[in-house]
Amino acid sequence: EIAWPIKLLEILDNLDEKEFKRLKFLCPKEKIPEAKALDREDLADKMIQVWGTPQCISETEDQLKALQRHDLVQNLMEFRKGESFDVLKFT
Repeated sequence: EIAWPIKLLEILDNLDEKEFKRLKFLCPKEKIPEAKALDREDLADKMIQVWGTPQCISETEDQLKALQRHDLVQNLMEFRKGESFDVLKFT
């Protein structure tokens, strides 16, 4: 099982520089005003701090859709499916 921080970093690593710059632009300025200046690791950390895991997953999905990276959206949906299965299994 891959933890969300590792998965988020994997997703960000799959973006080219132009896509990553656009994703930072899409980050809500009121939530992450410094997004433009952050590298991939720091942005991933900040996104999780600000939103927490469930909302961070949703925000990331929305941003990937806006970037038209449907391959990464699909990858994220598969991760989410695995996460909800694990949550159900342990409750």
